Amino acid sequence: MLTVLTIFRDVLCLVATRARRKSGNGTAANDAGPAWLACCVSSIATACLLGFTHTAMAAGPLLVIAGSICLLIGIHWLYTRRRPEPVLAAAAGGLAVLMWAGAIAGTTALAALRTDAPLIDTVLANADAVLGLRTPPLVAWVASHPAVGVFLAFAYGSTVPLVFLAAMLLACMRREAAMWELCFVFSVCGAFCAFVSALIPAYGAFSYYRPGPDIVRALPAGAGQYYMSTFDAYRSGALASVNLFRLSGVVAFPSFHAAMAWMMAFALRGLGRISWLVWFWSGAIVVSAVPMGGHYGVDILAGTILWMVATPSLWRKMAGSFSNADVAFQATGAGRFGLHDLSLWRKR
Repeated sequence: MLTVLTIFRDVLCLVATRARRKSGNGTAANDAGPAWLACCVSSIATACLLGFTHTAMAAGPLLVIAGSICLLIGIHWLYTRRRPEPVLAAAAGGLAVLMWAGAIAGTTALAALRTDAPLIDTVLANADAVLGLRTPPLVAWVASHPAVGVFLAFAYGSTVPLVFLAAMLLACMRREAAMWELCFVFSVCGAFCAFVSALIPAYGAFSYYRPGPDIVRALPAGAGQYYMSTFDAYRSGALASVNLFRLSGVVAFPSFHAAMAWMMAFALRGLGRISWLVWFWSGAIVVSAVPMGGHYGVDILAGTILWMVATPSLWRKMAGSFSNADVAFQATGAGRFGLHDLSLWRKR
């Protein structure tokens, strides 16, 4: 899995570098390039998966969603090229990318169930055990605290709307680079999670651990099991078409909710108390993914790693930290002992 993520990271680096090659001035147009490209590449891959699995698309919802996206793209083009209005251009473009990427991820995840690949729930449960990630006690504790369950259910359900809201807030604040990176990371993480599920699907922790009926009744309605009827319908072949108005989160590994939580908090960093509040809420979303989303602990870990791999500015921040540490290390006089060049240690 780490090898796959490393290759995926290198591909993303290549995409971002080529999108900016023509200009190094960091303009909004250059920032937007990788997000649009990610959507285009994902669309082609999704079309191939639909053909491979013989999955159709409901025409009405497809036309409505595609028409809405095209309208937003038109508004983005108008206020970027003809009547420059940075806020309107960024808001329309960001909303278009998020809608497009969300439709791709949702469609791919449902079509992926029709590949009939073997479920890996036993592998994920064993990984949890090895890592000491005990999800059943967390579910039981939430069930014994109804108020906590209601709070986590609300946090879990707010994830996607808050990502959209974060993008619009960044656009209004004229933080176009951060907004476009959020859109880019949302696109690649959603597509990656969905396509991975085509190869290694999982039914979810609730189906494996089978919490008792008393625990299930004490949790909010649908907690950990809301997606199961949809999962069964597509995997069994009872459903052979995707309705974009009825998308459901059916991906267990990696957790897209965990990735969305972290990408939203990271995008809104540097806003003082607002940032602290967003980080707190994102943490609640990550915790809620176990009792409300039916995830294994390793799903959350994988979603977190995916977000880290897919976020270019995080790499730059980490590279800067390494560079600063190298300078500080040399200043201590450790170089006299041949230990000053941290790059040699990193290469090992």
